[in-house]
Amino acid sequence: MARSQRQRELYAAAADLFRTKGYHGTSLQDLAEALGMQRGSLYAHMEKKEELLHRITLEAAQAFLSALEPLWETPASPAERLEKAFLAHARVVADHLSAASVFFHEWQHLQGEARDEILSLRRRYEALWRRLVKEAFPHADEGLAVRWILGGLNWMYQWYRPEGPMSPEELAHRFYRFAIQGIGGIDNGG
Repeated sequence: MARSQRQRELYAAAADLFRTKGYHGTSLQDLAEALGMQRGSLYAHMEKKEELLHRITLEAAQAFLSALEPLWETPASPAERLEKAFLAHARVVADHLSAASVFFHEWQHLQGEARDEILSLRRRYEALWRRLVKEAFPHADEGLAVRWILGGLNWMYQWYRPEGPMSPEELAHRFYRFAIQGIGGIDNGG
């Protein structure tokens, strides 16, 4: 669905506010002030605040899945595919810092079908990581390994700065090296 410039601005402002103040800590007045509009004018672009939370988490989930799913489309060794997955995840976090933060934490405030949909997408994403780890580390506890990997990568939203000393690519490569040294089992010659 095509969105107006104002709707894009609304979603971006909501993601930033939900990231810094939390979903419940962000009022409609906060959103209106961030956009320089009257609170009542928000309703021309949304029905309720939870709609914003759902849209932000949905788009983040889709960004993560879209980055990972294509990894099986071209031939690659398990080690190469896993390293590409680290890069894909780090790139989504770096490119969508606020939305990623909302996806990691604030999604829990969704209700009903919206919550079920996001939970399903999160499980689907984790299943892709389990597949990656299983291929690369056949004897590892893939559930624990995936939680360890994603725990580290997901925390990037807290400390990564675009102007910082390392690019997402360098961070991903370092995380990958730590993972293969920590989990073990891949001999990729380097």
